Amino acid sequence: SYDVTAADGSQHTTTLIADGVYVERDLKGKVTEKGKWEDKDGKTCFTPDAGAGDCFTLSVPVADGGFTATDSKGVVSQVKKHAK
Repeated sequence: SYDVTAADGSQHTTTLIADGVYVERDLKGKVTEKGKWEDKDGKTCFTPDAGAGDCFTLSVPVADGGFTATDSKGVVSQVKKHAK
């Protein structure tokens, strides 16, 4: 699971499941999106059950494990492993 801070400051947690499913939850734990994910052509792609998907270019993680995810429009989100 990963904590994501979007460019607009909103936050959520995304959990990637080995079978190719992902689940996104808000800070209260409510599911806000579900769909399929895959690594494709060097990018991580998400296709929600409802709506259009997008692929993200991930940066190399820094010392604390955080990294950036840049969507196809160039919008950057901050990502770090979810603390359990």
